[in-house]
Amino acid sequence: MAMGQEQEWVTTATAARLLGLTRVQVRYLIRKGVLQARKVDGRWLVSRSSVLSQSGRKR
Repeated sequence: MAMGQEQEWVTTATAARLLGLTRVQVRYLIRKGVLQARKVDGRWLVSRSSVLSQSGRKR
């Protein structure tokens, strides 16, 4: 990521929709380290760039 560029974060629901998965499957990918995420106020936010990098891969 370039200096000064903000990371964009999406909810697990949005990540699931973009990936064609369920929210449970997205949380599994977070636990496995496949998706970059952070917990904010008790809910997971997923890096949009990590979602987009996974969107073209076969599962």
